[in-house]
Amino acid sequence: MKIKIKKYAQAFCEATENLSGDKLTDAVKNFVAILASAGILSKQKQIIAGIETELNRRGGVLVVKVKTAAAMSAHEKTELAKKLKIAFGSEIKLVEKIDEQILGGLVLEAGDYLIDGSAKQQLTALKRRLIA
Repeated sequence: MKIKIKKYAQAFCEATENLSGDKLTDAVKNFVAILASAGILSKQKQIIAGIETELNRRGGVLVVKVKTAAAMSAHEKTELAKKLKIAFGSEIKLVEKIDEQILGGLVLEAGDYLIDGSAKQQLTALKRRLIA
């Protein structure tokens, strides 16, 4: 049975919750040994990202990846975070990425949601409608 990265991240968070010092160190060593025996140490970056996501989820924080063609101002980030907090009912942590290829607008990734409001996507959709 293949276990998903998300399940490893959840298991790690459960196993290490409320631990500190030597007990935490031992738990981390045991977790790494489990990953090694499962042959998935090469997926360490994805597992660490999964752990971060799980810790944020447990803390009531939703990480939202925002892709824009140009950097957003501090005011734009604040306003976007406020609107997303209302929409999702969680504290929001924005992770911004600049991608000039989207031309304008933005692309949001939040959990299982993908919202593509980029100019590139809108132009592609318009092209499909014109060709059809």
